[in-house]
Amino acid sequence: RKFLTRFAELLEKNGAHILTLSDTVGSLSPEETFKMFDDVKKELKESTALSAHVHNDRGLATANSLAAIRAGARQAHVTVGGLGERAGNASLEELAIGAEDIARVRTGIRKHLLTPTVKEIARLGNFSLWSRQPIVGKGTMTHDSGIHLAALAGFEPFNPRRVGGKRVLLYGRGVGTRAIELLAASHGLKLTADQLSQIVVSIRKTGKTGRTLTETQALTRIQRYAAAA
Repeated sequence: RKFLTRFAELLEKNGAHILTLSDTVGSLSPEETFKMFDDVKKELKESTALSAHVHNDRGLATANSLAAIRAGARQAHVTVGGLGERAGNASLEELAIGAEDIARVRTGIRKHLLTPTVKEIARLGNFSLWSRQPIVGKGTMTHDSGIHLAALAGFEPFNPRRVGGKRVLLYGRGVGTRAIELLAASHGLKLTADQLSQIVVSIRKTGKTGRTLTETQALTRIQRYAAAA
């Protein structure tokens, strides 16, 4: 650490105004990262910016980048979707949200473009995104409608629209009358109590086979029962 600090001071003395500290194989913990950036920053001028370059070999790239920011780093290297050598680098979308929500730093990033941007890069690069990919994965925005709809916000850290995503509701064995009623009403359909009961029983029966219905599939079933009345 003494060598690193002395080296940074010499670089600054010879004209460097941005210094990048790198964890090239993801060997540090968030606590160690914070201390490293904090130690070096204390020995530099306020005008000298520290930058973090972190890899994800131990799954800590986002956490370590956030630790660096909390210690005073003014830049962080990121890649879309966490692309990079081996396990990749710090993820743009994870750090964009984490910096604002956890480190309380305003980034200026247009967050509503995160999901479409990551999807476009995946398309161009011909690689698949994990459905549970933090921030932008389809599965992270999907809910079983059996959860009481009024409590959905409690199961989301933020509204999917914030990052350009869309909330997806699935209809299965736990579906209730309120979920069906709301879906029908959103498409201008008013159901009788008997119709509601029949639709709920039908969808729950499907759910018990291990299948869940998408919103479109559930709406098709609603329309079928409504038309038969």
